[in-house]
Amino acid sequence: MPKKRNPSAIFLAWNDITLMQRQSDGTLPPQAELDWKKLWDEHIEGDNLRRTSVRDVELLCSLGWELAMERHDAKSALVRASRCREHPDWENGDEVTRQVLMAHIALARWEIGERVEAVEDYRALLNMQRPYHTLPWILVLSDLLGLCDSQPDGEVADESCARLAAEVIRQSKGRARIAARIAPGASTYGDLLTALKSTLPAHVD
Repeated sequence: MPKKRNPSAIFLAWNDITLMQRQSDGTLPPQAELDWKKLWDEHIEGDNLRRTSVRDVELLCSLGWELAMERHDAKSALVRASRCREHPDWENGDEVTRQVLMAHIALARWEIGERVEAVEDYRALLNMQRPYHTLPWILVLSDLLGLCDSQPDGEVADESCARLAAEVIRQSKGRARIAARIAPGASTYGDLLTALKSTLPAHVD
């Protein structure tokens, strides 16, 4: 029987910040940013990155992204999440964690206006799904639902976003006709939101 791995000091610190410091509304207090920054400086900045395990790097990059997004600083969130890609073992790390971070990077790019690049990232994520591994599709669907819901219903959707939404919907069994109704350059964010919601398990036509 393989010996159980003891949690790293970084994991314990991450656990303290994300669980013990989390407030009743789900957000993290200002102290969390200070505690995270100390860990970042010690383990992620400069050459420290290579001396830190990819698992711990993923924890700190994901937490840094969350803290930045909470204060609506998508530019910093992008920098923090993208740093994990520079780790030499990035491609060999946990697949699920890597895909979640890829979604984080794509969302931050969208928020700062890099929409073409964001859609490319989401499409790359979609291409990583397999018959029994649909997490990439779920991650992209979840972000698209949030993005469309945050925009005015009557605003014409970004064309690349509309195409991506159609692709996501098309991959949901029995939704090809709904996907075909999406017209890039004409469909609104409200139209996309309604169409995307049709893929949810509880939806009834």
